Amino acid sequence: MQAKNREMLLYLSIKNHGDWSKIYADLVSNAFKNESEEDIKKAIDSITCDYITILDKEYPDYLKQGYHPPFVLFYKGNINLLKDKSKVRLAILNTKEQSVEDYNIADYLLDESDEDFVFITGATTNLDSTILIKGNPTIEVLPYPVDNVPYGKLNQVMRYNGLILSEYPTGTQETQDMHITRNRIIASIADYPLILSCKQQSSSLMIVSYMLEQGKDILVVPQSPLRTELCNNLLIGEGAIPVWNKDILKSATTKW
Repeated sequence: MQAKNREMLLYLSIKNHGDWSKIYADLVSNAFKNESEEDIKKAIDSITCDYITILDKEYPDYLKQGYHPPFVLFYKGNINLLKDKSKVRLAILNTKEQSVEDYNIADYLLDESDEDFVFITGATTNLDSTILIKGNPTIEVLPYPVDNVPYGKLNQVMRYNGLILSEYPTGTQETQDMHITRNRIIASIADYPLILSCKQQSSSLMIVSYMLEQGKDILVVPQSPLRTELCNNLLIGEGAIPVWNKDILKSATTKW
């Protein structure tokens, strides 16, 4: 029965291109029973990466408690990073228009000698390269299928025993909505966010909103008051923890 249910979730994920609402609707309507064995096998055989379902023991409990937990996660790399309790999962958040200052802050705060962190990124900015070369394991949460990751980036993540994952199966065409829905997964996986730069109505702020709903602390790098386009200092004024050096980052993320 477990195997059949896993197969059902996988097939519905493929059929609906990872769209959570459509998968849920098919589950409620029991649409799976109307599908032919041939169609199911053909779809499942198209998957060229590993995957876990919400029914599997490898699927973290904390992810099930988040908003719309993915029914299936497709991945390449070290899936054990999702349940490694010895490390702090730190989401690195910044604006799409990352500045030289963002690079410098990341280079300063994210110490390659600190093995306590797993860094989480959305895999959509050039800052990812600065994070990857630190040598810590990285979890890249994609807004597109894992098969679409460039070979060079895949090798870089794998070199440090990292993980690339997505709720979108092979063959799904990337859309802007997928960038938005991906944010809830980052929020659920991360223990903390570290906000380097953040604008109003941004993906970073959406992730912060999800994490606040889960009762998580928010870590923010203070910014110059002259950078009025950013809301870093506003978040600090509302209770986020200001982080301006490595010691504060370490102290704020210490697991008791």
